[in-house]
Amino acid sequence: MLSRAQFLGGAVASLLVGCGRTGRKRLGLIPKATSHLFFVSVHSGVTSASKEFGVDVLWNGPQEETDFGRQIEIVDSM
Repeated sequence: MLSRAQFLGGAVASLLVGCGRTGRKRLGLIPKATSHLFFVSVHSGVTSASKEFGVDVLWNGPQEETDFGRQIEIVDSM
């Protein structure tokens, strides 16, 4: 028979294994538009910084700045 501590330890271990976390921080970045030259340069900087600091970055944004509906969809999905 398992003690309470053994049971809780096993439950926590199974949760940690089951969640698939890598231990790295993950940031979601949503630019106003992905086609604008400014945001292309921002993406380049974000990619470099994510490698330097060991962070995963989810970069997703609409093509055009005026696609407000897509911006909302992306925010909701992140």
